[in-house]
Amino acid sequence: MLVSRICLGTMHYGDIQNQTEAAQQLDTFLEWGGNFVDTAHVYGQWVPGLGSSSEEYIGKWIAKSGKRNHIVLSTKGCHPALDNRSVSRVTPECIHKDLRESLELLKTDFVDIYFLHRDNPSLPVNVIIDALEQEVKAGNMRYYACSNWKPERILAANTYAKSIGSKGFVVNQLMYSLADITWAGIEDHTLEGMDQKTYAFQKEQHMDVMAYSSIAKGYFNKKYLGKPIGKLIENAYGNASNEILYQIMKPYLEVFRPIDIEIQYLLRVPGFSVFPITSYSSTEQMRQGFASEEAKVPQVLLDLLHKEKQYILKG
Repeated sequence: MLVSRICLGTMHYGDIQNQTEAAQQLDTFLEWGGNFVDTAHVYGQWVPGLGSSSEEYIGKWIAKSGKRNHIVLSTKGCHPALDNRSVSRVTPECIHKDLRESLELLKTDFVDIYFLHRDNPSLPVNVIIDALEQEVKAGNMRYYACSNWKPERILAANTYAKSIGSKGFVVNQLMYSLADITWAGIEDHTLEGMDQKTYAFQKEQHMDVMAYSSIAKGYFNKKYLGKPIGKLIENAYGNASNEILYQIMKPYLEVFRPIDIEIQYLLRVPGFSVFPITSYSSTEQMRQGFASEEAKVPQVLLDLLHKEKQYILKG
């Protein structure tokens, strides 16, 4: 099954959207031509007593709708404990444990893509890949991938995987948008994003990307509308590079919305394919997201933005 270029993010199934709203959103996403759905075992766990609500809600929808074979389903596991992010949970034991819990919640026998939500640099890559390969052979996942891994570790893991006749990580999920990241303003230091080093790696390897925070939490849109940006978003994206990018975009904003330009920028990055992960709080927001996929943003604008974007290096 070919995946839709826009991927549905389900991070807030539980803490913002209830079961009914989540099911309606999934139905609408499929009805409008989407089929790529992304979740994670940790989504919802930040609310005391809620548990892995995103996987739970998707699982209930799958069981009721019977549409498991209509979607490409990805989930992520082995996120560190939320009260102790410095201790990695990327171990064979946690891989097996988290995956089985995810499969039970998702009401499915397998996931199409299973992501390791973080890395464990203290563990040799062969130990991690061997554990993932065990689950592939057991039929519990079709492919595996990485999220928030550094390029050198991805390369080492895929080099080992190829040595044993396997594909290795098939896609890299990381923070990526048109907006450049102010790394000093990112509170969670375990996150990885598209900086100069990673961008060069992705082009060299021609490795597909799934981009989370794909519209920079609305930074450019808020700027355009004159709405308060908020301290967390300003800390993450308020920098000179983004001011330059905004001024380049500005003359085109009479015709295109910021989201049109942001989504088209990602869809037309040269050297590798990008699948933006987009989350929606309403049907109208989803409509806008699908419209952005078809927006005829001039290539001359995207080329100029690509030339000026700095891909600020993570320190």
